[in-house]
Amino acid sequence: MKKLREQLFLLLPIAFFLSYLPHVYLGFTKGTNLDISVLHIVVGVFIATSLPAIWRQRQQLARHRIVQFGLLFVVLAAVSLLWTPNILRGGLAVGLILLIYFALLSLLTFPNLKQLLPKFFTILLIGATGASVFAWYQVIGEVFGWMTFLPENYTAGLFGFARPTAFAQEPQFFASQLLAPVLALSYAFIHKKADKRLVILLFFLVVTLVATLSRGAIFALIIGVTVLLVTNFVQRKRFIPMLLLYVGAGFVSLTMLGLAAQTNSQVNGTYYTAITKAVNQLSMGVIELPEVQQEAAPTNTGKRSAESKGYVEASTNERMSMNRLAIRTITESPITFFAGVGVGGTGFAYAERSGCPQSCINFVEYLDIWVELGIVGLLLFIALLARLIRIRIVAALVAAYAAQWFFFAGFPNSLPVFLSLMLLIAWQLPLKRSKKEV
Repeated sequence: MKKLREQLFLLLPIAFFLSYLPHVYLGFTKGTNLDISVLHIVVGVFIATSLPAIWRQRQQLARHRIVQFGLLFVVLAAVSLLWTPNILRGGLAVGLILLIYFALLSLLTFPNLKQLLPKFFTILLIGATGASVFAWYQVIGEVFGWMTFLPENYTAGLFGFARPTAFAQEPQFFASQLLAPVLALSYAFIHKKADKRLVILLFFLVVTLVATLSRGAIFALIIGVTVLLVTNFVQRKRFIPMLLLYVGAGFVSLTMLGLAAQTNSQVNGTYYTAITKAVNQLSMGVIELPEVQQEAAPTNTGKRSAESKGYVEASTNERMSMNRLAIRTITESPITFFAGVGVGGTGFAYAERSGCPQSCINFVEYLDIWVELGIVGLLLFIALLARLIRIRIVAALVAAYAAQWFFFAGFPNSLPVFLSLMLLIAWQLPLKRSKKEV
């Protein structure tokens, strides 16, 4: 059993990037997509093999402060099923919360976690590299009309180039998965612990992350790097080389996207227009590069790229509309403010109040938790992040995750992020064992 647990533990960093594809789709009902991914299966089997160890060490686990806070959150979510308007979605959400919680217990009781972490990190880099290579296959494949498994929203029809998703459901979820390896390699870079190969890999991963055009992930990366620089100020001589690496990666990424648009015969796009659209999208319409007069091109019979400047204002408007609806729901009564509408009940609650579909969601994790579990659930969630962000060695990654939760929400979407946090807890806040147990 011990050997099997180790093998499953080392399989987790690969499954980390398989959060959506390949998956088994079971249908859509009551505003809920029903599917099972490789990540779900691997984590579930890892937990199953850890149950005997969890039972043996239940007393030590019961004394762990994070375990106590986590149990309160689980109980609150489970009890809220009594008043949720969507029992199916709520039950599935509680199932995911339990999966995350038992992943924490499994990692805390993992006997040789610290000894296997170097190998775990190496495999994580392999997973990130593989996912990034596939992401660029999607960008290039869109140029030549290959099968890329990209959702229609992220093909070349809008910007003239594809926004890669790799094996995640959306570009922002894939970009979020890259935060951990990018920040870990950045830490190694400023401490001169990264050889030439790792520096090249860091450059490649940043190039890929920027190519997603995920404002949330890029903002989270900026926050993470800022915290990394502040907490490692003694290494300030390495700051400028690292920042130059990031700037160079951003330039190369936009250049690659521009070339993809220029060479794509299926869209009427050019190198320059693609870059102007990308910059306009990333700056939320603030930066508009000057238009360049070009000679009239022959009529292209292929599909045309959207006649927009790049920034998709409708997306931001939808997000702000959902945020206002969340605040309205939270403040409509003291009961909702403190206890929420019940886990998984966001879509039904919004449908009653505004007539939007039952699949309506929040785009801010903090508002999502507040709407469903009230201020009590939100404070428990923030307490976990606050405890972790005080640990200097992991503060940059936790700050990045905390920042990106202002741009998307939902336990299914955040499962890789939560698993990363559980691993950080097990690494930095291990169980206190007696000398006999050690």
